[in-house]
Amino acid sequence: MTARATACPNCGTAFRVGTEQLEAANGLVRCGACQAVFDARAHAVGPVLAPAAEPALGIDEDYIAGLILGEAPIAAPADAVGQMPAAANAPDTDTATEDRSAAAAPAAAAAAAAAAAESVALMPRVPVELPTVAEPDLATRRRILAWSSGIAVAALLIGMQQIWLGRERHAQDPELRPRYERLCAVLGCELPPFRDLRRIRSEGLLVRADPARPGTLLIDATIVNKAPFAQAFPGIRIDFSDIQGTPVTSRAFSPREYLGAAALREGSMPPGEVLKVHIEMPDPGEDATNYELQLTDPVAP
Repeated sequence: MTARATACPNCGTAFRVGTEQLEAANGLVRCGACQAVFDARAHAVGPVLAPAAEPALGIDEDYIAGLILGEAPIAAPADAVGQMPAAANAPDTDTATEDRSAAAAPAAAAAAAAAAAESVALMPRVPVELPTVAEPDLATRRRILAWSSGIAVAALLIGMQQIWLGRERHAQDPELRPRYERLCAVLGCELPPFRDLRRIRSEGLLVRADPARPGTLLIDATIVNKAPFAQAFPGIRIDFSDIQGTPVTSRAFSPREYLGAAALREGSMPPGEVLKVHIEMPDPGEDATNYELQLTDPVAP
């Protein structure tokens, strides 16, 4: 059987096929490498081979029959001229160039790094001069020290003055009281009795006109020390307002005005002390229908 060689136009695989089989299939074959169907006669390569050469070619007729019938071959034909495209037989110039470039890349990078290191080593080293600050002379340092000391002393004196002038007010603060007590123990001063108005309660307020003296009000109340410590006597303020709540008048009383001599000698209210208070004052008039007692810091008589 006469045979001829043909090449797949899709992948370039070359193989041989008998002319009788090509005539039976109208020249159509299926490539065993990429499964593409093409006209073997239109893509024939080389001359038609004589029948005598047929045994040497070793054509697999079953494989060719499968190609003609459209059956997928199990393996590539044994008599295929090459499993790689015809162009693959020629050396790939681009691939070889790329391989040589890839092999030369590490060497080129190493050479560039060595050249850069050598250039850095050859660069002149210029010392960096930092700006210098001139140190002040002895006279300037003395003036600075004198001014700093004067400012510190003045600030200390102002602070001590504020502490001393506000000792009676600040000594009523529960957190500051122990500090003032230690300070007075050193300086020999005396603090006023501690006072916490929140722990002094007023009870039983009674306001009435004096029947024997027209225009005079008699005010009686009770104040109780609820604190667990002795407290200084508080000041008392009586506020009068009309029926709409508008203020009419107000009068403040110091402990010396509402206490007797015996209570004043004690100097403070012991814990749980119940103190009777009696106050007399001018009648604010008929409009003063409402009144209220407030406990305050003591006021001067």
